[in-house]
Amino acid sequence: DLYRTVKARQLSMLGHVEFAFEGDLRWAVCEPTIAWLTREDRITGVLCGDRSPRLLATIEQHCDALGGRYEQLPQDEGPDVVLISVPSSDIGEQVARQAGVKSQLDAAIRLAEIAPDVQSYLHLCPREPMPQGFRTERYDTQRLAWIEASEANQPGFYRFTHYRREYRLKIGDDVLKTPPYIGFFAWLRHENRLVFTYDAAKQMLHGPASVTLPPLLARAATLCSGYLPRFVSQGRSHIYQNIPPIVAHHLLDKLHQGKAT
Repeated sequence: DLYRTVKARQLSMLGHVEFAFEGDLRWAVCEPTIAWLTREDRITGVLCGDRSPRLLATIEQHCDALGGRYEQLPQDEGPDVVLISVPSSDIGEQVARQAGVKSQLDAAIRLAEIAPDVQSYLHLCPREPMPQGFRTERYDTQRLAWIEASEANQPGFYRFTHYRREYRLKIGDDVLKTPPYIGFFAWLRHENRLVFTYDAAKQMLHGPASVTLPPLLARAATLCSGYLPRFVSQGRSHIYQNIPPIVAHHLLDKLHQGKAT
C-alpha cells in the first residue's frame, strides 16, 4: 500500500535498504557503511545499512578511542541518525576498519556527480499508450498539484489511478511510461519551471513536497545530514538540510532546476 511504499522509499533514501521498486519490490539490507562528508572544520560520517546494537557499541568505542565524537540522534519519520565526527579522513578510515565496516569518503558528492541527469533517464522509458478506465489527473506546474483531467490528449504529465498507479509523460507525439520522479522533472523542464531553490547561507535545499527526487539524487541529499527531508506545512515544501554548495550545484544541475548560487 501507499504507506509501505513511502516507508520503503525513506529507508532507500537513507541508504539502509535497497528495493527493486519497478519489479516485485524485492529488497536487501545494505552492508554497514560510513558515508563521510568533508567540511571546512570537520569530517562527519553517516552510518548507513545494517546496524546491530553490538555494532553501534563497537563503532562508538573505536570513535572515542581515536578522538572522534559519536552521536545517535532520533528523527520523527525514520530510524535514528548515527553520526561520527573525526578530525581527519585517516582517523575516519581507522574507525571504520577497526569496527569492521565499509567506508566511503565524500559519498554524497561522488553520488551527486555520477548520477544521471533526468533527461538521460527518458531514453530508458518505453513508449506506451495512455491507460484506459483509470482515474486521470494532470500535474499542474503552476499549482504544483495534481488536477483532475477529463482526458489525456494534451501535452502533460499524467497520473492514472485504479487498482494501481501508472504515469505517462506526453510531449509532442511521444507518450512515455515514466516513474513519477522522472516525469515530474522532465515536465517541469519542458514548462521552464524552476521550483527548487538553494539557500547557501543556511545550506538548505527547498522543493515542493509533491515532487519526488530520483532515488540516487535523493540519497545524495540525505547523506549530507543523515536526515530525511523536513516537511513544512506552510507552502507544503520539503527541506533538505546541511547541503554543501558543491552537492547543491550537482543536484540542481541533474534535475534541470538551475544552478546553486
